[in-house]
Amino acid sequence: MLRKIGLSNFKGWQELDIDLAPITFLFGSNSSGKTALLQALLLLKQTANSFDPKQRINFGGGRRDYVDFGSYQDLVYGHDTSRNIGLRLSWGLSPVPERSMDGGEKPYKTRVYEVHSIDYAVSWRFDKDIFIETLGYVAGLVDQALHSVKIKHHEGDRYIVKSSQFSDIKTEKRLTGFENVPEEPRTVGTPGNCYILPNEIIVKFRPFSVWLFNREFENLMNNFLYLGPLRQYPKRYYQWTGERKSQVIEPDGADVMAALISAARDNESLQEDVANWLKQLGLVDDFSIKSTD
Repeated sequence: MLRKIGLSNFKGWQELDIDLAPITFLFGSNSSGKTALLQALLLLKQTANSFDPKQRINFGGGRRDYVDFGSYQDLVYGHDTSRNIGLRLSWGLSPVPERSMDGGEKPYKTRVYEVHSIDYAVSWRFDKDIFIETLGYVAGLVDQALHSVKIKHHEGDRYIVKSSQFSDIKTEKRLTGFENVPEEPRTVGTPGNCYILPNEIIVKFRPFSVWLFNREFENLMNNFLYLGPLRQYPKRYYQWTGERKSQVIEPDGADVMAALISAARDNESLQEDVANWLKQLGLVDDFSIKSTD
């Protein structure tokens, strides 16, 4: 179950860390940033499930994608491409029962190296191309120890490693505690994608934590189900066939744009009426529809 989510320079959030409960409700006015929390998870899911295994970040736009952010400049806070984009997750794992020799299950008694929680963090940066700036996780063990791995971009396609296997850092220390973990005197190659660490690290820590982290991250993404709104999300582009649309009849608002465009062509006041209502609701200062071709 997800316990925390954090964002850095993501859409309208410069910094955000929020605790999650078994059921969490988000309340706020329109355009206050509620949807950005869900979209961050959807961005991560579509990136992890991308057909291109080495895609650093999938901004969307494909038929199988959940969200479409356009570009790095469109997504980053303040449209400032010098900023990094960061995403942090924390989730808990259920204990795995030991199995007896005859195949039956014993009571829930976790093994000494069983993981009970995982913290994950990734950040991207743009400099001629998009690359992963940092990637890391902390696995909390049932014996109060931690296993932490983090890589930080050094230069080119090389990354500096910070790691601490079975450390004495208490479970309260999460990814923010990496400042106390010494850097190793070596670099490694690039991560496989937004969650797969470089091969050199996988080999070093085999068989304990890296494959386990990959498995649990994939389980989290696969078990994350999204129920969309009852209205259509705004599209980045709309095509109009020229058909006259005298009224909006689709319950999800799919034909709103066609109705607005055809009304303008036929010198009807629908666009002006919509603009007036949006202004009265305090949502816009101005409203217009223009062709881009």
